[in-house]
Amino acid sequence: MGTPLFTALQTIQQYVQTNGPFGATLTTAQQSFLTTQLGTLNTVQTNLNNVVGQNGLAQAEVTNTQSSLTQQQTMLQGLIGTDTQANLAQASANLQQAQLSIQAAGQVFQALNASSLLNSLSPTPALS
Repeated sequence: MGTPLFTALQTIQQYVQTNGPFGATLTTAQQSFLTTQLGTLNTVQTNLNNVVGQNGLAQAEVTNTQSSLTQQQTMLQGLIGTDTQANLAQASANLQQAQLSIQAAGQVFQALNASSLLNSLSPTPALS
């Protein structure tokens, strides 16, 4: 990613080492060289801007994924919390109450079964 930029800068450094530093007034050869290097540096800048844009998209995707995972984690903690953080005393009281309700319903059923109208009728003698 940064290699083309450093290569362009090394090329400029090698030019200066070979031909001497740039003066206040540039020679035609120096102007030509710098114009060529300016084109190279513009291409490098465009490529780096593209990479920065791709990094921005990747960062946005990571941020969205983190947000989604946080929401999922919150939801799962809520589901797990209601099941695993039971109040044992309350659960025991609820169970006893349910048992008493079932026993009472059974006794009522037996009482209704025993008090059938058929049982209260006395047998009548058969007509001959």
